[in-house]
Amino acid sequence: MITENKIEESFIYEENIDEKYYTESFIAENLIFEDNTYEYVVDENVIAEGYYFEITITENAIEDVRKQLPEELEEYDIDWPAVIAKFSVGTTIIVATGVVGYYFPSTYYVIATPVEVGVEAVIGGAIAAAINVGIQELKAGGDLPAEAVRKYAVEGFADGYMWAAITSVLRCVSKNVKRPSSLTSETGEILKIAWGGAVSDAAGNVVGNAYYAKDGIYILKEAAGVTAVELFDLAGQQVVNATAEQLAAIAAKRLPANAVLALGEGTARQICRTDAEGVIYSINGELLKNTTYRLGSAIYKTDALGRIVEVSFDSLELKDPGRARRIIVNTINEIGKGYEVAGDQRGHIIADRFNGNNTLANMVAMSADANQGQYAAIEDIWAEALANGQNVSGSITFSYTEQSFRPDNFKVVYDIGEGLVTKIIVN
Repeated sequence: MITENKIEESFIYEENIDEKYYTESFIAENLIFEDNTYEYVVDENVIAEGYYFEITITENAIEDVRKQLPEELEEYDIDWPAVIAKFSVGTTIIVATGVVGYYFPSTYYVIATPVEVGVEAVIGGAIAAAINVGIQELKAGGDLPAEAVRKYAVEGFADGYMWAAITSVLRCVSKNVKRPSSLTSETGEILKIAWGGAVSDAAGNVVGNAYYAKDGIYILKEAAGVTAVELFDLAGQQVVNATAEQLAAIAAKRLPANAVLALGEGTARQICRTDAEGVIYSINGELLKNTTYRLGSAIYKTDALGRIVEVSFDSLELKDPGRARRIIVNTINEIGKGYEVAGDQRGHIIADRFNGNNTLANMVAMSADANQGQYAAIEDIWAEALANGQNVSGSITFSYTEQSFRPDNFKVVYDIGEGLVTKIIVN
């Protein structure tokens, strides 16, 4: 029953917890990303605000499962409706924990991870299968025929799989909700945390929202259009002189997406930018080294110096024609780091007309010929293809000399549905 000694986390996240794999036939009413306001009730007295997930078992589900099993199982008197239902409940719980943790990180509660619940469900199923067969043999007063053994093993596994998934989540909830009900700031101020994560000061005014992670707690405060971040340890004590690296490690993929965050005060203040997945990719206007971040539909990679070395995209999109061109935030010197030459321009990697980012996270120093000539011509091809309903995918890789932040050339590879096209643009 168990072919490997573990369930890989990459299998859970990359194959199961991806919105493109979800259909109405699996989770009813297409609940994922409808309003982000669902409830998942483990116990109405424990969690009042969470998420609802529904199980849909189609009319041909039993037949579909039978096709995946050895032919001889057709002859066994297995209670298929009950088996399918229990497997569906267990699997939905595993998927639900992944969805809550991956797509809805705003909750203050750590329910569980799909990896630990999945592993415990499989182990619980194996144990229950053995127990069920043993019980039936005791009742029969001796060994059972092979057909009966397989019947009770399958039914026992389904039962154990479901209940192990349920108890795993409840156990994790019981363990993880043991968090501090108050936080102590650096100044000694006591902040109270409500069950929903809202943080209130001594006067009862809500000042922000708390988020619980494995290695710490952080709160976000909105003030004058800026989101301030404060970091606390698991005991509820504020981390003095917290760094963006500490925050990034504790709140990996759980920060607000596409946000600007202010961490610390005065000269120690750090301005952090997060990507489309809530990952910090920029600190005080500098790209992080050896990092991968997503802006819109494009994925960017930096090297050991913090230079953009590769950008890839599966699908570009045209900007709404009514949307004005966004002003580029950074100067040519900030982008080229002093390696730019006379006449260089601030070149978008993903153009503004494709909703490209307007900061140095999507810019390199480009010659006018490259920016407005060769590269612009490729962008025209992409824009025309998109206007005609074609998909545009591709990648751009940059080559540099020594420590320079000005690329010598960039290799553009793209596909508009007519095969791969490769262009080398000398900068």
